[in-house]
Amino acid sequence: MGIDEISLAKGKGSYRLVVYDLTVPWRPQLLLIHDTRKKEDVISILQSFSIPECIIGIAIDMWEPYKTAIETALPHVLVVIDAFHVVQASTKAVDEVRKKVQAKVSKEQSLALKQDKDLFSKPIEELTPEEGERLQAWQQSMPELAQAISLHQKLRALYRCRDYEDALSLLAEWEREVLATSLESFHKLLKTIWNWLPEIMNRFICKISNAKTEGKNNQLRAMNKQGFGYSVHSL
Repeated sequence: MGIDEISLAKGKGSYRLVVYDLTVPWRPQLLLIHDTRKKEDVISILQSFSIPECIIGIAIDMWEPYKTAIETALPHVLVVIDAFHVVQASTKAVDEVRKKVQAKVSKEQSLALKQDKDLFSKPIEELTPEEGERLQAWQQSMPELAQAISLHQKLRALYRCRDYEDALSLLAEWEREVLATSLESFHKLLKTIWNWLPEIMNRFICKISNAKTEGKNNQLRAMNKQGFGYSVHSL
């Protein structure tokens, strides 16, 4: 199962809870939309399922109320932090390093760094030869950025590990490399990893992900935009 949220309107408190069945990973099934994502509501929803023992794991982002709601309503279930959100947090850490480097260089270099910002967190295997050359040039001329890119790519490699033990070993090595740097954004990310370590590692016990639900979420946004006055229940 996967728990996510979707914003269907502007403003604070506009998030809606969406719950998916992830039994078939490449074809998530929308189970329900709820008009709030309050912890108490999530608990009630989870307790309402008729056969809770069939739920093995629930994929979430790093939002504490989801975790505590699951632990309260379904204590036997594994809470799994979605890989997407770990990589997303790492991408943000790289970008923070990029911005700090950008503030120290010439106007021309600053503009070039901004133009290439997506390059610094792009999967290595997806780079074109020309992009690879540009990335290498940046790494050779900007040591801090090179460290950030290396740490990001290593954390991405976590999700290519074959099993729990390999993943834990890689994460321990990544931790040592982070601590050997002075990159504040990655030290902050490391604390987040520490705080969510059991749930991040549960991904290697229960291999579920919300990755394929984004397409469904986009459909909901489109329906909401076209429908204007539709209520959450109509959607």
